[in-house]
Amino acid sequence: MKQWILFFIFCSWFFCGLLAQSSDLVTKQGDSIRWMLGNIQVKTRNSKQWKVYQPENGFFQKAFTDKGDPRFMITNEDQTFKFGIGGFVQVITFADFNGLVEHNDFSTNLIPVPTNYTNGQFFIGAELSRLNVKTIGETKYGQLVAFIEADFNNPDKNFRMRHAYVSYFGFTIGQTWSTFMDLEAGPPTVDPEGANNQIALRQPMIRYTGHIGSKWEYSAALEKPIAQAYDYPAFDVYKEYQKYPDVPVHIKYKDKFGHLQLGAILRTMNYFDSINLKSKKEIGYGVALSGRINLFKNTQFFFQGVYGEGIAHYIQDLSFDNFDLVFKRNERGSMQTLPMYGCYASFSYNWRENLYSAIVYGYTKLEVPQYEPILSNPIEKMDWLYDHTHYFAINLFWDFIPYGTLGVEYLYGQRVNKNFFDGTKYEGHANRINLMIRYGF
Repeated sequence: MKQWILFFIFCSWFFCGLLAQSSDLVTKQGDSIRWMLGNIQVKTRNSKQWKVYQPENGFFQKAFTDKGDPRFMITNEDQTFKFGIGGFVQVITFADFNGLVEHNDFSTNLIPVPTNYTNGQFFIGAELSRLNVKTIGETKYGQLVAFIEADFNNPDKNFRMRHAYVSYFGFTIGQTWSTFMDLEAGPPTVDPEGANNQIALRQPMIRYTGHIGSKWEYSAALEKPIAQAYDYPAFDVYKEYQKYPDVPVHIKYKDKFGHLQLGAILRTMNYFDSINLKSKKEIGYGVALSGRINLFKNTQFFFQGVYGEGIAHYIQDLSFDNFDLVFKRNERGSMQTLPMYGCYASFSYNWRENLYSAIVYGYTKLEVPQYEPILSNPIEKMDWLYDHTHYFAINLFWDFIPYGTLGVEYLYGQRVNKNFFDGTKYEGHANRINLMIRYGF
């Protein structure tokens, strides 16, 4: 354990030294752009056409891990078109001990059950680094915003599209964070996965967002349907292409105290009945209440509670498995949705303007009916299934220079499986120390 602590201290000082340096960017034309301590000085050959533009906030919907707008943008003389390139370089180092999660996201769903106490691992990687491009065009009816972002967080380390959308006149068309999600209620974590019960996913959509006065916001969307399910030949049911979009909505209230959001979603999910040779459907639904509350001068409270059936695709921990639709034990050729619910809560405290920390707890539960086994059916030789998980995180963030952040975090997770024949439960757990360094541009 002492070796890991010494290693983290060494990495922190090493990267801080590198990132504290200012630098020059030389263009192909020989012009220079220099930044130091957040100030940008620009010399261009044709200053009548291009100049530096300090971007406005509010166009990019930000989760805690999103930095959104580029640090600066360029614009034409009358500022009717603005263009910027941004992103960040992020390196994450972690050590697992006393149980592990085989991924750089700390997903409690991936904890082995039962725990192998000899397991441990060390990881370092930069695949969470991101690059984005943003344009803002002034039109007769307002600003048209286009945004594209990608990172390298996939097995082959190639670009992976995160966001690609156009926003205009209240409409958002493309891929971005789901309307069912409350971005501002996401607790600050080094772990890119976040709390196990958090609603957090990006998908293609057509969305409209409107406002009532300065405090109320409402959104409704048609989003890409993905019904996660296995084929169950023993029960004559198979997954199928989806025919109807998911319909999420939310309404949000903002004031000096923070905000509250109430969200809901309706899903119509298709599957194939091979006995009657026809397509069938099941209805899924969910409701979520979330918010961020300013408790005291330096303290914030983040929370979310969610309940639904057939919404595993939208919940962090359940999205790894095919729990949107499962076989119906007593009715061959039919599938069903399962109840699922959970919550998370987090307190965040600012020790100083550039030093802050958070403590996070999350719980996720899947309700699985108990069956009487008929061992002639292969599917019923399975003797366990996900029952619930616990997630705990405590961290510290330090903005050591403008646009540079260092974070350290301890994570604990537990997964409990349940034998759906006799109710017996098995459990596994994992511990992790995370270190992150990020520099935005």
